[in-house]
Amino acid sequence: MEEGRLLKQTFYGKLTRRKKPQHKPRKRFKDVIKGNLKILEINLDIWETLAESCTLWRETIKYRCNVFEQKRMEHAALKRSLVIGTKVRKRNKCQICERFYKMKVGLKSHLRAYDRTLSNQGSLF
Repeated sequence: MEEGRLLKQTFYGKLTRRKKPQHKPRKRFKDVIKGNLKILEINLDIWETLAESCTLWRETIKYRCNVFEQKRMEHAALKRSLVIGTKVRKRNKCQICERFYKMKVGLKSHLRAYDRTLSNQGSLF
């Protein structure tokens, strides 16, 4: 086969000029299930006996999922409160009308508008 043929280049991977991305190896189905059971805090020794009874298995999974979601939401709320607590919020408040603005830009444009209205009112008198 000739060196310049497209088929040979694709076969030997000479068309790609960049490195291939590195990924984790894919987990087996059994390993994924085992990881999920650990997250839901279901005992790995007795889960098969739980799964034999469909109603008991469904109740257990539903209960453990709810517990996991509550813990996840509490953890997220705690993380948010820690982040918000560390930030010092400077309130952008207008000194004239005592209105609050989210951003400094809004306050500056508001004050420019006040300056224009005050200068126009001053020229009328």
